[in-house]
Amino acid sequence: MARLNLVSTGTPYVVIIDATGKWWNGLAFEAYDAGNWATYVVAATQYGSSDAWYVTFPAATPGNLDVLQFRQAGGSPAESDSMESGGTFKWDGTTLYPSLLTENAIADGLLDRSDAVESGVTPRQALRAFGAALAGILSGAAGTTVTIKGIGQAADGTTRITATVDANGNRSAVTLNL
Repeated sequence: MARLNLVSTGTPYVVIIDATGKWWNGLAFEAYDAGNWATYVVAATQYGSSDAWYVTFPAATPGNLDVLQFRQAGGSPAESDSMESGGTFKWDGTTLYPSLLTENAIADGLLDRSDAVESGVTPRQALRAFGAALAGILSGAAGTTVTIKGIGQAADGTTRITATVDANGNRSAVTLNL
């Protein structure tokens, strides 16, 4: 059992839906039935007299779960109650985590944002260049063409930087493979 913390000015509760669209009824997941709304409710407990609440997460089957928070409008939970928030979480049977699908989508959105570092360069591409330049395997330093592998790449790995240099090592041209 894990706790999910909520903030609400009313009486909140949650419902839990699995990846196949089935709703947690307190014992198992089932196909949605409006007549069973009361069995889908996972009640929240208030922290003292604050607007902070928690839900003790049930022993549901592990997997990605949608958790929807509702605010109770009347004397008991009803299908017409307003939804306050919702999100996808990973439940491993013991601990509730934000879904990696969501985290990865956010990270990819930031790392692959066009022109975020330089014109035509994303943050992910810039990190590849930084890693290669700072810690990549260097070859050809005694000649006029220097190549640098990506960080952690073996000698036969991806060449990230190829530079044309003079006898003093000054770069006159650089080609990036990001």
